[in-house]
Parts: sequence; C-alpha cells; structure tokens
Amino acid sequence: MHKLPAEGMTLTVQADKVMGPPRLGAFRIAIDIPGVLEERHLEGARRSAEKCLVKNTLLMAPSIELTVRAAQAVA
Repeated sequence: MHKLPAEGMTLTVQADKVMGPPRLGAFRIAIDIPGVLEERHLEGARRSAEKCLVKNTLLMAPSIELTVRAAQAVA
C-alpha cells in the first residue's frame, strides 16, 4: 500500500460484542482506497493489510500481564 495515495483512504472497523467472558468476538475491517482502478492494486493492498501487526496479534492470542498497585502520592 506504500505506493498508493493515502489521501482520502479510509479504514473502518466494526466489532461484535460476545459474552462468556465479555469481549469483542468478531471484527470486520474495510479499507476504501479512492481512485484505484486496477484489481492488482487492490490485491496488493489486501496482501499488505494481511500482514498488519495488530491483526496478527489478535489472531495469535498474546500473553497479557496485569499489575495492580498502589500509587504513591506526589508531594
């Protein structure tokens, strides 16, 4: 996608909430690229988006470390 013009490009993400435990269960992502007429450019954009760091992280559940601690008051 680095060769396609970014001006006017939009990315829309929609997600469905599911229960057990409450979380986002499904995502739909749409990338709209104005002025692209050739299918090969759209396919190139799709291949690039498939390599997205966030997408790949969500597909391969990461380990998550949660720390809760008392904060010290600032004098």
